[in-house]
Amino acid sequence: MPRIFDNIDEKQSGELLIQKLEKMAISLSEEERINLPEITQRVKQGFDLDKVTK
Repeated sequence: MPRIFDNIDEKQSGELLIQKLEKMAISLSEEERINLPEITQRVKQGFDLDKVTK
C-alpha cells in the first residue's frame, strides 16, 4: 500500500529536504570504505532522529 502524504505543501521549494539529503550523501571516493554504523549516524543527523522512548 503506497504512503499518502497529506501534509505536503506544493508551494515549498524543497530546500529543506535537499539540505537533509546533502548530510547523508556518500561520495564515490568513500563508498568503498564506509560502513553501516557511519551511514546510520548520517541518517540520524540528517533527519535529527533521536531514540523515541515511551
